[in-house]
Amino acid sequence: MNTQQQFENLTQLPNIGFVLAKRLMEVEIYAPEELRNIGIENTFLRLQAADPGACIQELYAIAGAIKGIRSNDLSSEEKAELKLFFAQAKKNLK
Repeated sequence: MNTQQQFENLTQLPNIGFVLAKRLMEVEIYAPEELRNIGIENTFLRLQAADPGACIQELYAIAGAIKGIRSNDLSSEEKAELKLFFAQAKKNLK
């Protein structure tokens, strides 16, 4: 599969636009199946390692993409868990 096809496959997922698809490919995630297999937290940690400024909105986008829903549709409980993870990941950078 060529780069354009990989890019198009990623952007078919909810929440994955041009910028996030490009960032995922930069951390060697090229397909929706890879994203699902790597998981929400490990995907975010890869993005954060490449760019310490990775934000919580990216974390929400990844979570929604893996679940097949818009990030706005994540439950308040899911968002609370992701916020805790995000805070811990940020703390571990220091």
